[in-house]
Order: sequence, then C-alpha cells, then structure tokens
Amino acid sequence: ELGEIETELAKSPLVKHNRIVVKEDASKNKFLVAYIVPNGEFNKESIQDFLKERLPNYMVPGFYVALSELPLTPNGKVDLKKLPNISEQDVTSNYAAPTTPLEEKLAAIWQEVLGIERIGITDNFFEMGGHSLIVIQVINKINQQLGRDISFKDFFLNPTIEKIDKLLEEKTFAGIQKAPLSESYPLTLAQTQYWLMNQTGDVLKAYDITNTFKIHGNIDVEIFEEAFNLLIKRHEILRTYFKVNSSGVVNQYVGKEDVYYKINNHDFINKKPSQVLELLDKVTNEDFDLEKLPLIKNHLLKVDQNEYVFFISLYHIIADGWSLDIIMKEVLDFYKQLKNKEKIILPELKIQYKDYVLWLIENEQEKKFEIAENFWIEKFKGEIPVINIPTVKTRPAVKTYNGKNLEYKFSEDFYRAFKLFNNKHDVTSFISLNAVLNILLFTKSMQDDIIIGTPVSGRNHPELENLVGLFTNVLALRTKINTDSPFAAFLELHKKTILESFDNQIYPFYSLIEKLKLKRDLSRSGLFDVMMNLNTVNNNVEIDPFDEFEIEGFNTVNDTSQFDLNFVFTEFDALNLIIQFNTDVFEDIEIEIMMKDFDKIMTKIFQNENILIKDLQKNNKDISKRNENKLNKFLKR
Repeated sequence: ELGEIETELAKSPLVKHNRIVVKEDASKNKFLVAYIVPNGEFNKESIQDFLKERLPNYMVPGFYVALSELPLTPNGKVDLKKLPNISEQDVTSNYAAPTTPLEEKLAAIWQEVLGIERIGITDNFFEMGGHSLIVIQVINKINQQLGRDISFKDFFLNPTIEKIDKLLEEKTFAGIQKAPLSESYPLTLAQTQYWLMNQTGDVLKAYDITNTFKIHGNIDVEIFEEAFNLLIKRHEILRTYFKVNSSGVVNQYVGKEDVYYKINNHDFINKKPSQVLELLDKVTNEDFDLEKLPLIKNHLLKVDQNEYVFFISLYHIIADGWSLDIIMKEVLDFYKQLKNKEKIILPELKIQYKDYVLWLIENEQEKKFEIAENFWIEKFKGEIPVINIPTVKTRPAVKTYNGKNLEYKFSEDFYRAFKLFNNKHDVTSFISLNAVLNILLFTKSMQDDIIIGTPVSGRNHPELENLVGLFTNVLALRTKINTDSPFAAFLELHKKTILESFDNQIYPFYSLIEKLKLKRDLSRSGLFDVMMNLNTVNNNVEIDPFDEFEIEGFNTVNDTSQFDLNFVFTEFDALNLIIQFNTDVFEDIEIEIMMKDFDKIMTKIFQNENILIKDLQKNNKDISKRNENKLNKFLKR
C-alpha cells in the first residue's frame, strides 16, 4: 500500500518527489510519514487535502517532512537511514489525549475492542476498523463499566470519544439474574421455530451451524477430547435437549455434567481427498434427534502423519455462528492448559443460556421493547411486497432448500474506490453495499418496494458475549425507492433507515412474524426471500496463535440454501462476494450475471454519485439485453 500512496502523491502538482515510510513511536504505535521534495513552496495542508480526496483516511499520512532532495544510496535508491526522524514532540502533537476520567475510560474500552494500543479522543471509530457488529459490544461495555448508555444511531453519527462523551445518558447497569432451579425451561421464539422445522422434516442441514478445519501439527487426541468435555461442562446449552412435557409444551432440559462425550476419530491416511469429502457429506446429512444428547457432531480425520481435518456441527437451536468462534477458542485454550499441565482457567460465566431465556421473556415487558415493536409494526403497514425476479426456471410449488455457492472477487481498484466513496459519504461498508443491493434488485424485478433480511448478533447485553447459544436476530430491512432520486440522496435516506432499524434490533424477528399474521406461501420464506450479510473480523472472539499446530479453513461443498438469494460480502483488506442461491429457482449463469451487474452498478455510482436511480435502471436495461443473449445461448446448449 505504501507504493499506492506514493503513486497518488506523485500526481500532485505540489510534489516533485516523495517517499512514504512507516515509523513507530515510543509505545510501538505505527504511523505514516511522507518525505517530500516540493515543487515550489511547501504546503502541507494542501498536499494532505489532495490525498484525502483520493485515498481512504487510513492511507493518508499524518506527518509531512519537506526536503530539498531525497537522500540516495550509490545504487540510486532512497537511503531510508538518512531520512530525518520525527521528534517525539511531533508525534504527540498529532494525538489528542483524553483529558477527563470519563474520556480515559472510553478510550480504554475502544482500545480493548478494536485491539489498538492508543486511541485519541478525535479518532474516528469506523476509520480505525470499527463496524456495526462491535458497536453493540462497545455500547454494552459502556453500560456495564460506566453506567451510561448511547443509542446505536447516536454512536454512528458521532463516532469519536470527544463527541460521544457529551451524548452519554445515565443508565444503571442491570445484570441478568440466574433462573430458579427447575426441571425444565421454556424456549425462545427462535428456538421454537427450529423445533417446529425439526419436527416437520424440513431440510435440517440448511439450519445446522457447521464448520470444517484443516489442522497441521501433532494432535494429542485424548487431550483434544478432554478439552471438548471441559467445554461441554462449561456451557449448559451444549448438554441441553428438547422434548414435549406432560402439558404438551416443548421445553428444554439441561443434562448432567458428568456425561463424557467422545469425538469420532477416523484414520484416513492414504485415503483419497474424495473419500474425505464423502464422509463429511455423510455426517453433514445426519439429522439431529432433539430429544437425545448431544446436539453436537464432531469428527476428527487423520489424513497424514501431522495433518487432520476437523468437522463440527450443531443444530441451530443451541448455537449461532458467534458461538462456533467461542467453541473453537475455548477448546484451544483448554487444550493448551491441559497439554502444559497448567491450572484450568477461563473467565467465569456468570449466567447460562436458560438464564438468558427467562431474562428475555421478562425484558419483553419493558418500555423499550414496546417502542421497538411499534417501530417494526409501523414499518410493515400496508401490503407486504414479494420480490419477483424473472428467471429461466419455474418456482417449485413448495419451497426447497437445494443450493449452491458462487464467488466473485472485486478488483483492487474497485475496493479502493469503494473505501473512498464510503469515507466521503460517512457510511459504513454495510450501508453502501445494502443500498446498492437494493438498486440491483430493483433493476432485476422492476419493483420499488424491497425487503432484505440481515442477521445481527442479538447479544445486546455484555454478559452474553462469551456465552454459547442461539442469540442471533434477523432485521427485515424494508426500502422504498424513489426512482427520480439521485443515488447520493437515496443513500443518505437509506442510512437513516438502516440506523433506525439497528436502534430497534431488540425486537425478535419471529415476534414480528407472529404480529403480522402473514398469509403462508408454501413456495417462499416468510416476509423476505433475499438475505445479505457482511463478514468482517470478529475482534471479540479472537483465537490466539498456537505453537502446537496451525489451523486453517477447509473447503467443503455446500448444497443447501435457506433463501432464494443470500448475498454474503466479506471484507478483510479486500472485498469479495459469495451468493448462496436456490438452484431450483436460479441457474448458475443468472447468478454470475447478477454479480457482474452489481459491480457495474456500483462502478457507475463511483463515477457519478448523483446519477438518477432511473438512469441506473436504464443502464442496466442495456446490460440486460446483452445478458439475454448469454441466457439464450445457455438455454440452447
């Protein structure tokens, strides 16, 4: 990236030569310095403004040093050793330190969550790697540690400690109380839905939480198994089963602590990779019996002397994606402590999942829950739109779950323009991607009222952060599109809609479904058929490096899809898209066209942020004619 900064800087008429260097302060914090041979008078502010118009903020140097010439080595390269140092005074003058005890505590919370050593009161939360997933965690910690509160919307619109300090409201922290001891406990609405799906025989593996890893190193299988048993002992939900009680109501029952769970070990040395995939496919398709423990499947395949494939699967009724991160982190922590014969230590769990369930039921009586309910009921007044995207296939009369994944990688130039666009319009990646996805769906369906579902962690209390269980909620984001609007104006309005929705995320999705009393269409999902998710680094559940072995992802074939379309964006220093789609509704080529169209629409917006939405539709019509030819050729084949 240093070369990219230098290339952009060289385009400035104020710069003759330049070199960008990464420096460290006394606390080992890294920062960028621009060494410049100016073209005429040196004007630091003008040069910095020039870069801000072309680069994301994190790529704009904070320090600028004017030189008459760059020192060179005998080989003609810049001699980095002869570049002047930046003084400690210069470094500290660029950092706005906390000045009050409250600012210091806020800075400490940000530093913990973002994993950054030093944060000033004017630093922007989102420019330093923050995103919506961890905003909730920061708000939770502010309430727990400081007895204060701030709304999601206010945090987003004022993302510096200096501004947030002035908006905090008094709010007494209330911990979740332990549930009275009982033979059984009620289910959440989400758990009830997964129980019903299990009983009706829907394609259950579409609702499993599954992951597969390749492990390089010598695993002590007995210790690995013991580590898993410590995990299951620690989290009651991993030894919970479900059955109908004598009153005809389904409840959850916590199993005993002393049940020992064995991992399924397989010797696959000298076996073909296809045989590994066959076994994984077989165990993936095995159903869970919710009345029998455990509701977790583990398989460890030894595929070489120091190489393993590890498969883990849980039914969604007891876990979510965040839980899977917790499980892997804690199993490795236990493994390391057992291997090193250390005392077993993990932070105490103050509550268990059953305590959360009863707290959630009580929480529904609070005023904020009523406010959130009214927000969502108002949002879905009137006729509920059903998206219809033309496709070469005929939709099955009864919904199926046959699926496939296709991947699309956006170019480096696209991603650079994307970051600049977001910075300019003060929006997160999620907001801009969701806005453009709405435009894409509009151009495909010719409908201006669109609903897209998106998952949120649902961990709206700090005591839920390290707990395994099903907490995920879904927000149904409804967008009404004015085709005469410039995109920039639409984006500003869309940002308001998204922030209001996130502010009311405590209301359970399945409560909304109950309230709306939707007429059931057996060929579709309830309320929406399109999902969108943005994956970023989960800083709250970070697996430490481990000397014993290395872990990496292991690709398996996914052949299920819960929805017609699920757009999964991934942002780790680049932007990628996976579309998970129902193969009984769409052909591969239609999805490939859709991904390219998304790229083309967003590129048009980068070029002209005030382009009218109806003109984006017109542009896409021209593209559609070319796409029709591709489809016709495909159908002939």
